[in-house]
Order: sequence, then C-alpha cells, then structure tokens
Amino acid sequence: MAILISNFFGFYLYKFSGGYTKFLRARLGADYLPSWLKSAGYKTYFTGKFLVEYSLDNYKFVPPDWDIFDSFVFPWTFRYEIPVFSKNGAWPTVYKGQYQTDVLTSKTLAFVDTAVKQNKPFFIYTAPAACHTWVGVDFDAYNPLIENDGITINFAPPIPADRHKDLFNDVKLPYRGNFNESDVSDKPAWLRDLPPITQQNKTFLDFAYRQRLRSLQAVDELVEKLVAKLQANNQLDNTYIFYTTDNGYHIGAHRLGLGKEFPFEEDIRVPFIARGPGIPHGVVVKDQTLHVDIATTFTALAGAGVPRISDGRILPILSDILGVKEHNTVAPGKTRDVFAVEFWFMIVLIVVFRGAAADEGFERIYSNNTWKSIRVQDNKGRVLKYAVHCTDEYQLYDLTKDPFEINNLVNPANNLDSLPANLRKLVDRLDPILSVLSVCKGDSCNHPYELLSAILNLSEEDEFKDLNSSLDPKYDEIFAAIPKFKYTQCLPYYDPLNEVGVHDQLRKILKIPENIAGTTLFPKIAHAEKPDEDNKIYNEVLSKVEYFASAVSEDLVNSAKKILPKLYKSLNARESFK
Repeated sequence: MAILISNFFGFYLYKFSGGYTKFLRARLGADYLPSWLKSAGYKTYFTGKFLVEYSLDNYKFVPPDWDIFDSFVFPWTFRYEIPVFSKNGAWPTVYKGQYQTDVLTSKTLAFVDTAVKQNKPFFIYTAPAACHTWVGVDFDAYNPLIENDGITINFAPPIPADRHKDLFNDVKLPYRGNFNESDVSDKPAWLRDLPPITQQNKTFLDFAYRQRLRSLQAVDELVEKLVAKLQANNQLDNTYIFYTTDNGYHIGAHRLGLGKEFPFEEDIRVPFIARGPGIPHGVVVKDQTLHVDIATTFTALAGAGVPRISDGRILPILSDILGVKEHNTVAPGKTRDVFAVEFWFMIVLIVVFRGAAADEGFERIYSNNTWKSIRVQDNKGRVLKYAVHCTDEYQLYDLTKDPFEINNLVNPANNLDSLPANLRKLVDRLDPILSVLSVCKGDSCNHPYELLSAILNLSEEDEFKDLNSSLDPKYDEIFAAIPKFKYTQCLPYYDPLNEVGVHDQLRKILKIPENIAGTTLFPKIAHAEKPDEDNKIYNEVLSKVEYFASAVSEDLVNSAKKILPKLYKSLNARESFK
C-alpha cells in the first residue's frame, strides 16, 4: 500500500504555461503513474488539487485510471472557506460552512475504508492546498486594468481553520542569513533594482508566515487521523506514507517578498518525509533526489518495474529494501550528482495582497526572469549552483561555503573572460552540463557526463564520469572551446530555437527533431515563423500587467457565468452576474 500526501503550493499561469487543458491536449493521461499502478493490480484514489486549471470549463473530462477522482475545482482551488469538489466528473459539490482541508481529510479516510473492504492493494494521493496563498476570483468586480472581462483575482495569505486562527500569535518569521540581503550588487539586474524590505514589509511577512503555519495545522491533523485510520484497519505496518510538496518558497530572502520563481535554495528545495516497512526511524538522507524519482520508486514498490519513459531513480533509502542491484533494469538508488532547474517568464508580479493586512502588502516586479540552473554535488562533498539568465548574466555559488547564496562568484560586473583561471575552468565544465541537461530525455538525464563525452567524441578511455574527473587539465582546451549556453532573447516560454549551446549536437545524438515545438505562450503562433506577430501579441498581454487575472480563460469565464449562480445559491450568495 502507498499513500502520497502532497501540499501543492503552485498557482500557475495556466492559459500560457500549461495546466489541465494542456494535460488533456497532450494526452499525458495515456501513460502515467495511476495507469502503471492499476496495471500492477492497485486501486487508485485521488482527492485535492490535481492541476490548477481543473476547472468549471473542463471538470467533466476526468483524468483516466483513478477508481475515485475527487478534485478541487477552480476558481475555488484555494478558497479554504468554500470547499468545492467534483467527484469523477460530476456536478461540483459545495461543502457549505466547512473548511477545505477538513473535507479533504474526510475523503482521504473514506478512501482507506473503501480500499480495505475491497481487499486490494491501494494507492491514495491526497493533495491539500495549504499553505498556498488564498486566491479569490471575483467575476463581478470591474478591474480597469483588464478590458471587457470584469474579472478581479484577489490574493491574501492562507486562511486557517477557525480553531487554529489564534495560534502562534507571538511567532515571527525566522530571518535566515540572506533575509533582506544588504548588498545585492553581485546579483542579476532585476534583483539589483529591488529596494530593501521595509519594516512595514517585515510586519506583513511575519503575518503571512503565521498564517501559513496556522493553515498547516489542519494538514497535521489529517496526517494524524490517517495514521490512526490505517492502524485501526491493521494496515499501518503494510503501508508506505510519503509527505512532500511541489516547490519551495521564499519569504524575504535576497530582498524578495513571497514566491517561488528563482534558482535560490529556498525555492528549489522541498521537504520529503517517508515512513513504512523497512525505513529506519529518524534517518536523514542528504543525497540529491528529485520528484521524478517518486513515480520510479512507487512502481518499483508495486512490483511493476520502472516505466519506459522514466528518468527517475529508486529513492536511496528504499533501494536496499527493494534489493536493487546495478545489473537490474531498475535504476539503482545512488546519489544524483547533478540536476537542472529552469523557469520562463518575462515578468513575475507579486500583486498587492488584499483583505487582511492589505496595507502591509507590497509589490515586487522582476523583469526578464527566464533562466536555467544546475545544482552539482561532487564526490568530495562540495555543492555548487550555476545559473544562466536570458540577460546574459550568470550566478555561481559554492553552497558548501556559502549556503545562503550571498557571494556570487561570477559577478555581473565581469564577463566570463575576465574571471580568475580557477573560476573560468569551473564555469567551462558546468556550462556544457547545463546545456546537456536542457535537452536530455529519459534515463539519459542521469548520465550527463557520459552524454557530453559522446558529444566530444572522447574515447572510452578518456571519458569523464563526474565533475571532478572533468577538471583534469588535459581537458582544459576542449572545454574552453565549447560554446556557452545562451538565450537569443528573453522569451516567456520554452522555445528550443531560442537556446544555443553544445546541446544542439546532443539533439542529433538523441534524435530530437530540429523543429521540435516548444511549449509556447501562444500555441497557434509558431515563434520561429512569425516572430513579429508573436511579439506584438505578447506586448499586448504585457500591457495588462496584472497577468494573474489574464490567466482566467474566456471559456472559464463563460462557464462560470452559467454555473456560478447555482453554486452561489447554495451558499446563500449572489445569484446573477453582470
């Protein structure tokens, strides 16, 4: 048995970047985790936040291979005080007067009872919204920034259950070493332009931090009740429970406000807690693992092997339990020495929070925030972070010596050619690995150094296997000649034609088409064919600055105007729309 509890914090601009509509169009449900588990004989259950854009205009299209799929429905996904669910594509149900996480808890416990009665192995995926920002969509209020649609999206710190609202009154945000960083002269331009955080800002961040803690208390109760339910049904000793989230979160780091859109450690690292048969109590694993390892581990636990499309590995703490060996088809659970993180968007706007503590909110605008980065852990224990921005700026941190990422070793005031020899040598090695990881696929992503050796046509005797071996002086001239990864321009979406570097050669090795279509902001417009039209339309979008509101598609608005009155009626709320 397996249960995944995942606090999903992400609110994506789904009209542009993805979401449930993209999930449907790309047919991602044709070959994914619940399908693999069902083929292994498991009953599968889901409740909570599936994808943000599982909404009023598509809720009837249920993702396949869930025995029960009972999901939040947007625009109420992050409305803690108005739980709205659709079960297996049925008409949305409003749980009037209840707290969202409490409803989620009841559904999760009911899944256990159902699964036990069926006497089949089961997989339960429960995804609370807490402690995500509260998001309220108002279809009536007129917003002069958004022409014609009359939509306003309001934001506030998460709302806790009433029983928890007075907890932690004296708690303040813990100030880490990079909080409100005093000297940002070595950071990218968008960060250098940020003013220091004021006392008023600090008061707001303290309040937001307390609200996040308070909202998570109901999630703690969910976990406690779940464990008790499993124990009461004699299932606890036969069940693995995993607790994680989908992204990190910064609160005041490097002068930033609240968010998750940057290559800093606060944004890319997440909690991951596991318990179950054979997992030792209290052990902390410091290996670099990724969420792509979750599906690989779950299918291995279910006895289904690793799916062909997987680029994950068995989580190290479970590889011994599963008896994984190097010669098996299942990838062994060993330390991943490098991985990539990337983000696209031209402007990230953290809007002024409204409602509670509205006067303490503050606005931060980050222009040209498109970047790729890698995090490398070498075999001597050193951890490095290297990032390339679309503005031709770089960041390099030695996290072993500088865990708060204060000292950028590649100061933007200097170009790469002016770096000291030791740093230039290091950048020459890190940059092509970032380039390789930007286009790798499947298990090849676990072997970037081998791929790079193949690109360079190195003999088997001369191949390097990791960062340390690549630093051998005999490779200096080879690496110095490799073109650096570069964006041709700052785009708010992925376009492989906008990226140049050594990975152009890798596309041929991996047989990736030269004209591969990226996930574009405007899917009907091919950027490479109509750049002028593409930029014209994008500029029109930018003119509406408050882009979160633009995320609400026209179809959603039309569906909402038809459906919301009926749902609001059950809440004794307004019954008509403008």
